[in-house]
Amino acid sequence: MFNLYKIDLKRIFKDKLFIVASILAVVFALLTPLINKLLLYVLIGLDDSAMLFLGIDAKTMFFNSFALGNNLGLVLPILLAIILCKDFSYGTVRNKIINGKSRTTIFLSYFLSLFTALLILIFAHAVLTLCFSLMFFDYQSTPFELKDFGYLMATLGLEVMVYLLVASLTSLLCVLMKNAGLAVVVYIAINLSLAIVGSVISVSRAYINEEQVILAKVLEFLDNANIFTGAYIGKVETYGWQGVLSIIASTFCGSAIFTVLGIMTLNNKDIK
Repeated sequence: MFNLYKIDLKRIFKDKLFIVASILAVVFALLTPLINKLLLYVLIGLDDSAMLFLGIDAKTMFFNSFALGNNLGLVLPILLAIILCKDFSYGTVRNKIINGKSRTTIFLSYFLSLFTALLILIFAHAVLTLCFSLMFFDYQSTPFELKDFGYLMATLGLEVMVYLLVASLTSLLCVLMKNAGLAVVVYIAINLSLAIVGSVISVSRAYINEEQVILAKVLEFLDNANIFTGAYIGKVETYGWQGVLSIIASTFCGSAIFTVLGIMTLNNKDIK
C-alpha cells in the first residue's frame, strides 16, 4: 500500500498539469493582494484604515485562499482529477491489477495521494497569499494575540477536513466516470449546485421567525456544514461547538461515504 502510494504521488508531482497548478498557485497568491490594493487604494482612493474597516486585510485573504468556489480552490481539484483519470485512459490501473494489487488498495492509494497533493498545493498557495498580502496590508485591525493563534490553528484544522472530503469526492468521480472530462463536469456541477443551495439556505434563514426554533437550528446546521459556500470557516469571530461539529460531521461522514462508494465502484468496474 505505502509503495503504491509513493508511486502515485510521485506520478502526480511529475505531471505537467501539477506544474501548471503550482504556477497558478503562485500567480493567484500574488494577484489577490495586488488587485485588492489597486481597487481599494489607487482606484477608489481609500487609505489603509478604511481598508481595515471594510474587512480587507491579510487575514481575510489568507482564509479566502482556501475557498472551493474561486481561484485555486476551484481549479486545483479539476487539474488533479485529470491527472488521476490518466491511469484509466492509459491502462495503468489494469497493469496494477495484473501485478497483484487489490482494487481496494489501488483506490485508497489514489485517494491518499490526491489528498496529499491537494494539501501541499493549497497550503503553499495560502502561505504565499499571506506573505504577499502582508506586504500591502496589516494581518488584522487589532493586535495579534494568543486567541488569534488558536483561531488560526482551528481554521487550518477545519480546512484539512474540507480537503479530505474534496479528495474522496474527486477520487470517486474519477473511478465512476468514463473519462476525465465527464468527471470534471460533474465536479463543477456539484460545486455550483451546493453553492446555490447554500445561498438559498442563507437567504431563508433571514426570514425565519423566533417561533421556528427547530427549523432555524436545522438551517443553521446545513448552512455551516456546506463547505462549498465557505460561509463558516474563517468567517465567524469565534468557533462554537455546534458549528465545528457540523463541519466535522459533514466532512468526515461525506469522506467515509465517498471512500466506500469509490472502493465498491472500482471493485465492480470492468477494467480494460
